[in-house]
Amino acid sequence: MHLRLERNGPTALGALRLADALVMAGLVLAAVFFDRFFGDPGLPPFEDAAILMRYIENLAQGHGIVWNVGERPVDGGTDMLFLVVAALPRALGLPLEATVRGMILASHAATLAVVYLAGRQVFSTHRAVSVLCTLPLLLGPGQTYLNSYFATPFFGLLAAVAAWRALRWAYAPSRREAYAFAITSLLLGLGRPDGVFLAGLLLVSLALLRGRQVKEVLVPFLLVWAVVGGSYFAWRWWYFSAPFPNPFYKKGGGQLHWDGFDSSVQWTRWQCGALFAAAVACFAVSLGKTWRGTLAALLPTVGFASIWVLLSSEMNYVGRFQYAGTVVLAVLWPAAAWGANRWCFEGAPRWNWALGRGLPLALFAAAMVAWPLTQLGPPIRHHLDGRQDVGHLLGEYADRGYTLVTTEAGLLPLYSRWRTIDAWGLNDAWIAHHGGLTWDYLSSTRPDVILVHYVENPQMLPLGSWDAMQELLSRYATTHGFILAAAFGETANDVHAYYVRSELPEARELVHRIRTRPYIWLGHGRQAKDLREEFGRALELVSESKP
Repeated sequence: MHLRLERNGPTALGALRLADALVMAGLVLAAVFFDRFFGDPGLPPFEDAAILMRYIENLAQGHGIVWNVGERPVDGGTDMLFLVVAALPRALGLPLEATVRGMILASHAATLAVVYLAGRQVFSTHRAVSVLCTLPLLLGPGQTYLNSYFATPFFGLLAAVAAWRALRWAYAPSRREAYAFAITSLLLGLGRPDGVFLAGLLLVSLALLRGRQVKEVLVPFLLVWAVVGGSYFAWRWWYFSAPFPNPFYKKGGGQLHWDGFDSSVQWTRWQCGALFAAAVACFAVSLGKTWRGTLAALLPTVGFASIWVLLSSEMNYVGRFQYAGTVVLAVLWPAAAWGANRWCFEGAPRWNWALGRGLPLALFAAAMVAWPLTQLGPPIRHHLDGRQDVGHLLGEYADRGYTLVTTEAGLLPLYSRWRTIDAWGLNDAWIAHHGGLTWDYLSSTRPDVILVHYVENPQMLPLGSWDAMQELLSRYATTHGFILAAAFGETANDVHAYYVRSELPEARELVHRIRTRPYIWLGHGRQAKDLREEFGRALELVSESKP
């Protein structure tokens, strides 16, 4: 790799050429073509991704950031900046699914361009090396998030831009660059709450690279965060009546969650193992002389992976919570590579190019291609989902004022448009702040339809309290005259049980339509069986086994 060799690092930002613009355009096109090959816009959003889309729809329709229209605001989506930005084109009439998917694809493609740009502009890395740094993102989980409608690539783009601006200040300090980093780091914090931690870790990396000179960026950083960030925090506390997003109270609970930490470490290793190994290799071949650049490159990713000990691992689909750390490492990696090039290959004779440049480049290329393909495999393609179909069915009764209580708070609430109680509590402030669903609270909601995702072995799920919740819902339904419309699944040990209140004027009609509707099971894309009789016997056995 060809890097400029100044005494203490690159001292001026390199000018991009037409070839660089063409390469970045090629990376954007690669993301688009990759999506054409591995994506399918006709498939429904993933269950958890649909939660945020309901908030987007309500905001776009002028109801505010609410879960249920007409009720108090609640922050159950956490991706605040994406929510607000996506609501704008939706309010102009663009289809919700197309808006969300288009923004995610654009973010994913732009992230590849920013990763390339950072290496070329700050370190003048070889174009091939800069392209290779994007492969863990292009071939990694980015397309899976796109297929699932998760806003993860948007947050990844914010992380990439903040890391790029951090590098610009580190190697070409100026007041303008200091404020640019402060503003982009604030946007990172507005993107998701965990972005606050990542912004702080980037600031620590700057201290490692520039030493005491970091004071020049610290003042703008604190000023922007105190004025703008503080105002936003005060507003959200007033608007949501809580300082933190609702899932924090449900998934955090003020405890350490080692399942969250273990999951974070594993996903971080799977996503960016090749980049991590390359940075460590640069440190090794320089005999430890590049420790500052290596530590500055690795610290944000390692530190970001560690913060997830504060939350349980539920909803961490394909390591989406750790993806921003992978993006940051892809941007910062040249800080370690530059030093290795300087200490090991400076002044190498031309005849030694193959050993000094070609062999490392070939090994790096092999690692960047092989790691994401062997560790993560091809992007995950989802199937149709019966919950979306039932959601559309219930949507025909959306103007009746009925209430849905469900353990599955994604597709059904999004497409039914019913007033919905999220029984797990991620989108219900009362449940999140009171430790779980109670009989009295459930009775106060007066449910008309109940969906229970009944799992015989809830220990397979992140929190054991799922058992108590599903038992409470099933017991309430059976003691309040609800009709078991269907219990879809492959076995009676893992079913979606739909209950309809018998007093509803459309009860018979709803039960018939739910039972006769083909129900696709997400796990394999085939039609599920209606296991009402087997499920009923399984509930009886469970009831008899408990005192």
